[in-house]
Amino acid sequence: MDATCQEGAELIDDGGVAFRDTKKIMNMFYVPFTDVIANIVHPEFMETDEKFAFPKFADDPISIYYLQVRNTIIAMWLKHPFVEVTQKMVESQIIVRGHARIFFIEHLIQPILEFLTIKGIVNYGAFDFRIDPLRGNVPKVAIIGAGISGISTARHLQHLGVNAVLFEAKDRHGGRMNDDRTLGVSVGKGAQIIVGNINNPITLLCEQIGIRYRNSTFFCPLIDETGRCFTLEHKELDDQVDLHYNNVLDAIRNKYQSDRNFPDVTLEEFEKLLDFHLGNLEFSCGTAVENLSAKEYDHNEKFGNFAGEHAVILDGAQTIIEYLDAAGKEVFVLMSYVTAEHANLVNELSDEEVAEKFVETLRKMFPKAIINPIGQMVSHWGADPYIGMSYTYVPFGSNGDAVYNKLKETIDDRIYFAGEHTIAAEPQTMAGAYLSGLREASKIVMSWKRDIQESP
Repeated sequence: MDATCQEGAELIDDGGVAFRDTKKIMNMFYVPFTDVIANIVHPEFMETDEKFAFPKFADDPISIYYLQVRNTIIAMWLKHPFVEVTQKMVESQIIVRGHARIFFIEHLIQPILEFLTIKGIVNYGAFDFRIDPLRGNVPKVAIIGAGISGISTARHLQHLGVNAVLFEAKDRHGGRMNDDRTLGVSVGKGAQIIVGNINNPITLLCEQIGIRYRNSTFFCPLIDETGRCFTLEHKELDDQVDLHYNNVLDAIRNKYQSDRNFPDVTLEEFEKLLDFHLGNLEFSCGTAVENLSAKEYDHNEKFGNFAGEHAVILDGAQTIIEYLDAAGKEVFVLMSYVTAEHANLVNELSDEEVAEKFVETLRKMFPKAIINPIGQMVSHWGADPYIGMSYTYVPFGSNGDAVYNKLKETIDDRIYFAGEHTIAAEPQTMAGAYLSGLREASKIVMSWKRDIQESP
């Protein structure tokens, strides 16, 4: 068996679409002695849910048969995640003969491919799929909320042969994936950052649909209201404050030694830089620092995160929802974020008043520049009665895993919950919301299949 997919093998039966290079965005097999990243499997071990689904193959050495087929299917998906991997394609990759081949084809390929598809490990996203409808008393599903998690649930259920009806209170779909194009270019009012583009389903969606995105750089110059750039003019101070900030967050007790190494500057300058880092923390967590749990603010770091660079979706995240490409004349857009208690102030002001406050600061920073914006757009997620906030956070006194796991608990195998607030490993992200939708769709189908097996 060739788990890497032979170059000459016939993998695609839809006209032979040429392979695209996906190595930069997909790496689903764990490599020993490397960092654990999100959405990977160990090629030599069965995962817990796999052992539960296939107990006959859970023990060595017989598990090798399951792993050979599973790894082959995933390798084929990695090679070309733009069409559905079918049983016929997988059979062409099983390089065994005789009774062994009959065993693989009759008893392994179809159930393993079905399992990986239901779980959303392969065969997910925005491509034309072949529906093999479920047979019997197929469940009827109603989905409340047409954000990315609701839509991913509905689409995956449709892929699995289950019809679902979406209900949305607002006059549009997409939830916090919402863009504004009134300025001649797509401006994200909500989600727009791909947080780590390796194995990230949002990156794959962009590739499948043809949406442009640009990798971000880690260079972040800190400029105060006078136009002074601390990153370049006071690099040593900037580095020291950054170190001090991380020491505080990590509760490293030698911070006082670091303090003695600080250059001779006023406490006002030190506080100004520290305020930036605290503001960046508030932006990342979605609330003021006094609301955060010092113990749990970064609870998701213990999970494998999406590797690679962060990226900005140039055409807007809403294009993933609408399957559209935005086009317009060249326009320069300056974006900014307001965090914590300042977000409450923004929700009380008009777009024009908010823009003027930003322009006042820009004029102080760049007094020689002529700054007269031709338009402005301000998001007000906190004032939206159907949304209420930009994203969730772990408050003081709470346990991150317990909170997120509680929010995703199913009620009586009838009511299921998806959304970025239900996935402990990837909260606050488009990817987390999307994956939670796949997760709940798979739970619905798995529950239905168990009911069928247990019925007399």
